[in-house]
Amino acid sequence: HIEGSFQWLQYRKDTECIKLLISLVDAIVYTSDLRFHPHQSIHWLETQLDAAHFIHDRQAQGNVLGNLGTIYKDLGNARKSIEYHEQALVIHREVGNRRGEATALGNLGAAYRDLGETRKSIKFTEESLVIYREIGDRRGEGAALGNLGLAYKDLGETDKAIQLYKQRLVIAHEIGDRRGEGVTLGNLGNAFAMLGDLHRAIGFYQQRLAIAREIGDRLGEGTVLGNLGSAFSNLGEARKAIEFYEQQLMIAHKIGDQRGEGGALWNSAMAYEDLGDRAKAVTRAQAGLLILEVI
Repeated sequence: HIEGSFQWLQYRKDTECIKLLISLVDAIVYTSDLRFHPHQSIHWLETQLDAAHFIHDRQAQGNVLGNLGTIYKDLGNARKSIEYHEQALVIHREVGNRRGEATALGNLGAAYRDLGETRKSIKFTEESLVIYREIGDRRGEGAALGNLGLAYKDLGETDKAIQLYKQRLVIAHEIGDRRGEGVTLGNLGNAFAMLGDLHRAIGFYQQRLAIAREIGDRLGEGTVLGNLGSAFSNLGEARKAIEFYEQQLMIAHKIGDQRGEGGALWNSAMAYEDLGDRAKAVTRAQAGLLILEVI
């Protein structure tokens, strides 16, 4: 019904229908990536952006630019993501949208983290956290805490990262955010894996996997399958690791997750090397390297 409504509305040029289209896309944007291929999401958002320009709705323009930035980050294109989020930030500040400003700052932090600019990531994320707390946005606060945890994990401050993840987990439980809960369980798994506690990490990954499948989060499912593969690889169980990498590879290719696809190819190459299959390892490594260079 939602898709049928969009198909009808996208060809209407009267103001009432344009506003309905903008509202429709806004209403499903938090969950659409659980069901849509990224290219479908991009089409919907670009159509929404055209509609927002047509009626000169600056706030809607800011929202859709931010959502486009998030999709390009998930596709592995952090630099393009930053371009969109910077445009969104300018508009949100222009119209006085504090929640939008906080979201743009947080998204910039996440994108810079993907580029390895961790200190810059922390700066943007802390700015977003202040605003989320100021306006009482618990979901936003939780997301900011989780992103700070990721940044501190990258700096090697794993204990601090775990504290931040636990704060986010409390908020996710409090507001019934299953998606946020799943993401945080996966991050806790990564943190304990860094500490060398692989069996505890696997326990968190399995909880993460169950939630991802429950809510249909294919990107999250693929990511945690890769994490399980890495954990079993580090335990010396290369064949079991490959099973998880193959599942991740299938999902990543299907949903257009280039970062996940490249990572799965590279990690499976290392596992085949451990098994002594040098030819297959080289083929997989070259394929993975090609994707990672592209993005």
